Amino acid sequence: MALVSHRVLEISFSKFSHSFTTCITTVPQFEFHIHTDVRKKFEVNEELFASSGNAVFPNYRAVRELTTKINNAKGLAGDPEKEIRAGHLNAMGLIDEINHVLVRVYEELENPGVIARAYNHVVTILGKEKTEASLKEFLTSFPPQAVYNRQQNIDEYFEHSTEGRRNKEIALEEMMMLFLENFNPAFTPFKDMFDDSTLSHSTAYRKIIDELEKFFVGEKPFGPDNEFLFDVLKRPARVNPHSLEAQLGFIKEKYGLIISQKFLDKILGSFEFAKEEDKYLWQKKHGGGGKPEVETFVPVYKRQHLTDEERRSLERLRKIRPEDYIYEESEKFTQDIEWMPNVVLIAKNIYVWLDQLSKKYRREIKRLDQIPDEELDQLA
Repeated sequence: MALVSHRVLEISFSKFSHSFTTCITTVPQFEFHIHTDVRKKFEVNEELFASSGNAVFPNYRAVRELTTKINNAKGLAGDPEKEIRAGHLNAMGLIDEINHVLVRVYEELENPGVIARAYNHVVTILGKEKTEASLKEFLTSFPPQAVYNRQQNIDEYFEHSTEGRRNKEIALEEMMMLFLENFNPAFTPFKDMFDDSTLSHSTAYRKIIDELEKFFVGEKPFGPDNEFLFDVLKRPARVNPHSLEAQLGFIKEKYGLIISQKFLDKILGSFEFAKEEDKYLWQKKHGGGGKPEVETFVPVYKRQHLTDEERRSLERLRKIRPEDYIYEESEKFTQDIEWMPNVVLIAKNIYVWLDQLSKKYRREIKRLDQIPDEELDQLA
């Protein structure tokens, strides 16, 4: 989640009779979690990370560069069947970005303060010590930039705020996003970036997620179908579990009125980006061009005969007769007549001309017989 001040996001809801513009204080961009060990292994460019520690793709070039690093590190480069695809990585980042936006819209417009209440609920059920220890372990694996760059330690970060929100609540929301990334089967090719198995075994991560799901069942429904928040966020993966493109298509159709035109355009751009990559990989795998199976012969006009070599080449084709390439075309030109050089052609669009004449003579002229003689005389 990237925290950006004073960003304007236009939201429209079908159940309301009007559109409105509101200030969403946290608008992310193409972001998802990358484990700290993976960041080091793939030497991911530090400029790609937001203050929250999430990877942020500013453009398609950044997606391609990271994909290339991943493929090189895994030894997959040059194998179209196994290579990680930039189009898939881009789509995954966009889905994660939209999930962040949906949560921000839900909290800031539909149910203010819900994340703070969710945090308090988890602490009440599991206890402060267990909750905070789990969140700090999460921040160790997926650190914010300030922690990763050693500008703050985890305890310092945990007790501070960012853009008016407590960092411990931001960490809880990011933990939700990590769960959704691991829940989505279509994200599996990238799972080593955000694998939550260690957190599941060593912390109360799973219990926290279970309590969050129970908590949101008791909160205000959201979306066009009035679903609980977790159901809204899970639904694209449930409907289309193995296709990132289909999930984006579902989001476009189902939540298009919520996420604004900006993200609808990004979805369409993601489709085109993936399509172009598919074409490239197909050509890379199957190749292109090559020598045609049958040699092409172009007829030579006005030939009286063929050379022996040309005749033998045609006879090898069997279905093409040499006689088809020999024919005589006599020259037949119209005899010049003395009036021909004096011809002057005048081209007129009849409908335009009749309209012009109607305006000129201030009366309706719709047929050729209504054209004034003086106009015909002028043409003559």
